Amino acid sequence: MKEYIVSLAILIVLQSLQADDLSIQTPATAPNVPLTIPQTSLSIKVDGILDDEVWKTARVFELRYEVEPGENVAPPVQTECLLASNENYLLAAFRCRDSQPALIRAHYSDRDQVLNDDHVLLQFDTFNDERRDFVFAGNPVGIQGDYIRLNQSMDASWDAIWDCAGRIEDGGYVVEFAIPFDQLRFRKTDGPKTWGFAAYRVLPRNVEHVIGVFPQDRNNNCAQCQMIKILGFEAAVPGKAVELAPTLTSVRTDIRPDWPQGGFQAQTKETEVGLTAKWGLTSDLTLQGTINPDFSQVEADALQLDINQPFALFFQEKRPFFTEGADYFETSANRQIEGMLNPVYTRTIRDPRWGFKLTGKTGSHTFGAFSLEDGLTNLIFPGHERSLSTSLSASHTSSAFRYRYDVGNRYSFGALVTDREGTGYFNRLIGLDGDLRLNDRNRIVIQALGSSTRYPESLAKGFGQPQGPFSDWMWLAHYAYDARNFRFYADYQDLGTDFRADLGYIPRVGYSKAEVGVGLTWWGDGSGFLNRAVFDANFDQTMKKNGGLMEREIELTGYVQGPWDSTAFLYYGARKRVYEGLRFSQDFKGFALMANPSGALQFVGACAWEDKIDYDHGRPASEFYIAPGAALKLDRRLNLNLNGTYLILDVKGGRLFRVDALDTTFIYQFSRKTFFRAILQYMDVVRNPGLYAFPVERQTKSLFTQLLFSYKLNPRTVLFLGYSDNALSDPSLSLLRSDRTFFIKLGYAWTL
Repeated sequence: MKEYIVSLAILIVLQSLQADDLSIQTPATAPNVPLTIPQTSLSIKVDGILDDEVWKTARVFELRYEVEPGENVAPPVQTECLLASNENYLLAAFRCRDSQPALIRAHYSDRDQVLNDDHVLLQFDTFNDERRDFVFAGNPVGIQGDYIRLNQSMDASWDAIWDCAGRIEDGGYVVEFAIPFDQLRFRKTDGPKTWGFAAYRVLPRNVEHVIGVFPQDRNNNCAQCQMIKILGFEAAVPGKAVELAPTLTSVRTDIRPDWPQGGFQAQTKETEVGLTAKWGLTSDLTLQGTINPDFSQVEADALQLDINQPFALFFQEKRPFFTEGADYFETSANRQIEGMLNPVYTRTIRDPRWGFKLTGKTGSHTFGAFSLEDGLTNLIFPGHERSLSTSLSASHTSSAFRYRYDVGNRYSFGALVTDREGTGYFNRLIGLDGDLRLNDRNRIVIQALGSSTRYPESLAKGFGQPQGPFSDWMWLAHYAYDARNFRFYADYQDLGTDFRADLGYIPRVGYSKAEVGVGLTWWGDGSGFLNRAVFDANFDQTMKKNGGLMEREIELTGYVQGPWDSTAFLYYGARKRVYEGLRFSQDFKGFALMANPSGALQFVGACAWEDKIDYDHGRPASEFYIAPGAALKLDRRLNLNLNGTYLILDVKGGRLFRVDALDTTFIYQFSRKTFFRAILQYMDVVRNPGLYAFPVERQTKSLFTQLLFSYKLNPRTVLFLGYSDNALSDPSLSLLRSDRTFFIKLGYAWTL
């Protein structure tokens, strides 16, 4: 009990330090008078050479403020942003001066991979509601990035069709943009339109300098509220065109049915034609439909260890139909509260046959809906100590509807409905939520969801689920105070034992959890050894629904940012945990280091010593974990990423298991549109059978290989040629392929 008294004392002391540093002057807010952007009848050639007539009359913005690490100070380099428009395009360019052009970091890569290079960013709040904006990025060789930004978070899943070019010159570099208005969403109005606008240049050197067009207030928790207002785009019409994207996909998968004996036999040979269509019904409403879609995933998931993990793993959604407009289905609780609380998680949809999606924003009303038929039914059965999962060959229909009503730029109220229906099965969820930004520093998020579920009788019996229809609730509340030097938050979650979110990712139920945390930040100016130092402390307690203790924990964390554009992270914690009726006293500690000493080298490393539980046997265990990694950019086109993991788990009597894993990616970028990629994921697990209560193999090995040739004219006009296989260790511990897959995909986007 002593450590908890000490922990509470630390929280009280930190809270007493919440007064902000009054020596830092808060910058004035962005001007309320919009700045006019000229319109022209001329067009440009997007080549990174600013010799077009348009640029002679464009509005010029000088980026005069370094906002990180310095706080609204004069930047180390000069940067200009030029803006103009014609009837069909938003036109922009950056002149980025640099007295040391040899230090410019610029590499050829796939889309959205520009943020570790020198790059520039354009941000447009096209609805002028200070909530959400479109972000366009470009690096010095013209690699594109496009994102949706919600407050401070950037979502790379959105892809638009636009043009960008970059060119490095003696005194720095130039980036040029041409963004079609039909790729954006905004209100259709007569006359000039008022948008929020921001422009940034990121200069990664010994520290990463972020340079902006206006000063930023670190005491303001609303990023969009501080943007400059611009006026213009009289002739602009939001996208209402029809986009058709037919695909041709051919896949062949061979398996070795008598593995490890025998040869390969064809398991599947499929050639399919699919179609995805997008139609801007109005300036505010977009309809997408798909028939026989190709949802093949050409990028392998990052390697994750599933050994001694009680809950289902979470994998990022990467399929374009689902990633586009995904933010319409998020709630504020998804973004503000860490944990396994995602009521809409489209990776549960495995084999869609048809589907549609409708998204839109009209005034204060934002909504999204989708419905798909899925040929498989993936299920996660959550519990308070572990989750189970299965997959049924039966088809079902998955649907979701999300609505949000905004009150000014501070308050939002929303509703969410999801539904999965199959033979003898349903799961329905309905809920309400609110996001209340009380002022520039205080925020409250609330959410309540109710579910109703029925599983087929045989399935319910096999997985210990309730018979017949059953229902339950969950609710949560989050409060956050976030200022320049001090932050405080408090969370409460309550999930009923029979609550289910089968279209989401909520693998843990039957508990209530309360958590409080505080943090302090010290800001440097980039001229010293430390650029930022952050210290956080939090305390949480989790109880079973019957009132029994599950976990009580205190955690202290801190990180510092220093030279070589580096971040060093440390943590220490102690907890009391109850698992299967047994009490465990645990502590955990570790550190991580990330650094970018040059454009050619980035490295990361993590190490941890933690008391754990052997979940298969319900006994104490201790874990040691080390994970080094490096990214080598040997020239502008060649990229090698290496990430390793070494993990051991010891129990009374000796070492239970050891894991060695390696995740390697090799990429050669022929041009902005074409690359070759090879991925190798290797895992070697050594177990001690004498310490297991059930039979296990002493050693197992696996190797996943994927080769991909990619040509992308734009995000939806593509050619993919690929090969992948899995190799497993046979009884002699030699790796032998168990399956192999060849695939080709052709896609083309027509805009009518």
